[in-house]
Amino acid sequence: MSSPSELEPSAVVSTVQSLLRTRAMLQWQSELDAFVELLVANRVRSFLEVGAATGRLSLYLAERLELEKVAACDLWQSPLLKAAHVEFFRGDHHDPAYAEWRARLGHFDMVFIDADHETGFRRDYEIELAHPHTFIAFHDIANQAYPALRHFWEHEVTGDKVAFVNRDTSLRFGVPAVAFPFASWPTFEDYVAECGHACGIGVVRPAASGAITRQSVAG
Repeated sequence: MSSPSELEPSAVVSTVQSLLRTRAMLQWQSELDAFVELLVANRVRSFLEVGAATGRLSLYLAERLELEKVAACDLWQSPLLKAAHVEFFRGDHHDPAYAEWRARLGHFDMVFIDADHETGFRRDYEIELAHPHTFIAFHDIANQAYPALRHFWEHEVTGDKVAFVNRDTSLRFGVPAVAFPFASWPTFEDYVAECGHACGIGVVRPAASGAITRQSVAG
């Protein structure tokens, strides 16, 4: 499935509305749990999501970790993010206007990139490297539907890295589990055939800024 940021603007609204109806975060529980442990171990207090879609991940982390600063970017603003008054940039992450908005916000402990999984991820990374941050994370580094993103993560992203990849084939996709039919997949088995049993969250701390604290972090 394409992320909302990969779609034509006319398709973004219907796609996000479809995601809103699922009432789920498009995550694997084991990966999300390990990611949260990393955030806690590294005292993450601010979070920026690039490619926020419904915004459920940002809102979940904001509440669970009592974050001090949360912001998000996408082509369409989810009503959930509007209601929560999250700092939001509506538009293309690659637009010069985004760089101005981002510069005003200053440092983020964690930048989570979940936008263009086909080609734009490299530019997404370059943009965020240029702004103050401690960690940058990518979603879907182990999703078998996105081999180019996986190659980029494994061979081009440098620094201290850790990856959280689901290994439990008994788990269902989504937090809470997505009900099928969903999007283009009639069944969960159809989803797994295309995407596999993992999305994968990769976190990097660029070499110049130190190492990732791994205490109490699984994966």
